Amino acid sequence: MNRAAFLSLAATGVAANVIGPGSRAMAAAPSEGRKPSDPLAGKFAIVAKAPPAADGNHTFFLSNAFTDLGNGTYLAASPLTVRLREGDAVTGHSVLVARSVDRGDTWQVVGRLPQTEVVEVALFAFGGRVYMFIGPRTQAGIIRVMVSKDNGSSWSEPTEVVHTKPAGVNASQSGSTGTADPVETAARSEAWYCLHQTTMVVHEGKLYFAVSERLQRLRIVSCELQGILDPACWRISEPAEMPLPKELNPGLFPGPSMRCLEGNVVRVNGRLSVLARAVIDRQGTASIAAVFDAQDTGKTLKLEFSQFYAIPGGQCKFYIIHDAVSKLYWMASNLPVDSQKRAAPETPEIFRHHDRRFLMLFYSADSLNWFPAGCIVRTNNPRQSFMYPSLIIDGNDLAVLSRTARESGRAHDADLMTFHRVKNFREYAMDLTMT
Repeated sequence: MNRAAFLSLAATGVAANVIGPGSRAMAAAPSEGRKPSDPLAGKFAIVAKAPPAADGNHTFFLSNAFTDLGNGTYLAASPLTVRLREGDAVTGHSVLVARSVDRGDTWQVVGRLPQTEVVEVALFAFGGRVYMFIGPRTQAGIIRVMVSKDNGSSWSEPTEVVHTKPAGVNASQSGSTGTADPVETAARSEAWYCLHQTTMVVHEGKLYFAVSERLQRLRIVSCELQGILDPACWRISEPAEMPLPKELNPGLFPGPSMRCLEGNVVRVNGRLSVLARAVIDRQGTASIAAVFDAQDTGKTLKLEFSQFYAIPGGQCKFYIIHDAVSKLYWMASNLPVDSQKRAAPETPEIFRHHDRRFLMLFYSADSLNWFPAGCIVRTNNPRQSFMYPSLIIDGNDLAVLSRTARESGRAHDADLMTFHRVKNFREYAMDLTMT
């Protein structure tokens, strides 16, 4: 698929027209005559474009932070990261902040926060302020916080609220059945915190979210809502490991690998759980997630692996949100098309583990068993993607922020942030109640 095709997909149902500044983002509701195979979200708006880089390098968006500031105002943020030429090495650039005051129809870049290192970020709005949580990749066990009092136009200097010594990760935990690289193993022993926008829960005056140590082990973090900038108000659990039985990891794709990361904290029947992305056999085994039980004793946080569970799209970042109206959980995730293709010379990175073309919507009564609602947006080009979703419930609609790769040439390297709206999203769910 070429660029022209990507821009005219609304007519074919493969994706949607790109909406320029000043245009309106529209989506078809079930009653408006859409075909079952049509994407749920219709047209989408470009939130921001990654600027070009010099010397043959290119910039891409790494995280996908998203929050609702009320009164139709959304805030999005993502680190701009520089990939050095055609290799895998990356370096920091800045964090781009964009805002919409018309429920996502149009967007304006309101800030670029310089960074000298690669970081990941998440946003949280509370008490008329918006907080940015920052995880630097070059320093072990650190979480920083910045705060904005003017809806993201300006930000405070970062405050270090968490600084722990992460547990080491040995060679057997790399997710690979091959021989571990000593350099890689040594690097993993100084584990930074992976901190993307995932599901957060407010419970009994505290905020809970999950981080992972260098994409391997999971921790749950808590802070008191009245002391977000006070390090004394923060706690973090010991790391919990996702076991990896050899039966799940046949070694079809050997090599260094991520393992357990990007956990979503959910509250079900008053209990806190974490559902995390599980990278198994370098994502060769898809749609499985790791489930952890979380417990807050009031003094300490505990996190313990509970089980593997079949979560659609669990091999990549997924996002879960609870809807008080329907009393259902809703999830956006990427489904791979062909896990049987172990090698494809033209696009090896796609068919091994990086198929992020189809962004799907699901719903659930318990956050474990998921029913399909439909496809939010899609592309057939294996070098393009709609991925790393973040969700906001806005009245009868579901607002979706996507890391989107259109012209970068690599499905992982998003050159766009895009906004999508699923109108009347509850109409896509069946009645799951028992009678």
